[in-house]
Amino acid sequence: MDREVDDQHDDDGMEDQQEVVIGMSHPPDNTNPMAGTSLSWRDITYRVPRRKRLLDRVSFGRRGEADHEKLTLLDRVSGCVPAGMAVAVMGPSGCGKSTLLDVLAGRISKGSDLTGEILVNGVPMKRKAMKGLVAYVMQDDALQGVLTVRENLLYSALLRLPASLPDSEKEARVEEVIDELGLRKVANTKIGNVFFRGVSGGERRRCSIGMELITRPQILLL
Repeated sequence: MDREVDDQHDDDGMEDQQEVVIGMSHPPDNTNPMAGTSLSWRDITYRVPRRKRLLDRVSFGRRGEADHEKLTLLDRVSGCVPAGMAVAVMGPSGCGKSTLLDVLAGRISKGSDLTGEILVNGVPMKRKAMKGLVAYVMQDDALQGVLTVRENLLYSALLRLPASLPDSEKEARVEEVIDELGLRKVANTKIGNVFFRGVSGGERRRCSIGMELITRPQILLL
């Protein structure tokens, strides 16, 4: 799923909410029980504390009802992703695409209210359980520019895979991801930063995806 940068707490942008459209790349295969993991959500409503303007922060010793107001970012949103499918969440800027992905990945803001159900294979899942099933690729790449593509992937593998897993298996998984994402030619090329040039933007993005694929998640959000 491609994400656009949304200002989730922009009062003006969210007051004029528009519909989120979910597009499917191909019809589901319900006859194959090994096709993958399905994800669905029902009546998701997500509210966050409204940002206070400068004048609102000065209460002069008075507390009004505005202190308790919350901004609704998602309002009774439902949808599903059948097993084994790639799904795109589409819509104009400010309609809640990024917010929906954050909620599905369990990235909930402090002080926010979330109601509704998130289900995996039809079973309601709690927030902590979702983190073990879902990998979330951030919009901004969190890569070490001075390390190569292979070193970044290995760095992720060493930190996130179980300590009981042999290092040889971790290295083999890194090589597997490199081949899957077509990064073999740049595997030993540094990512690069503002001081020196490295891999291309597309290769950089694929490396970020690879750092999440290292854990072999059942669901990938990006």
